[in-house]
Amino acid sequence: MRKIIITLALGSVISCSGGGWSSDQKDYFVDVCSGGGSVSESYCKCVLKKIISAGYTPEDNVPSSAIERYAQQCAYLL
Repeated sequence: MRKIIITLALGSVISCSGGGWSSDQKDYFVDVCSGGGSVSESYCKCVLKKIISAGYTPEDNVPSSAIERYAQQCAYLL
């Protein structure tokens, strides 16, 4: 259940942003992802790094399957 909530939150953060990945947008992504400490900041930064490395911008609607894959790849940081 926690994984589903994180996936949905990450998707909404990415699809509601605009422009390139500014430091403010990255910080916002990590803040929303970590949900006040429910998951580690390291985990969220790992997911963000994979999203950026895949070429997605904040205005892209990243497929939930991609977010889930990145989340699984970073799960060791939970």
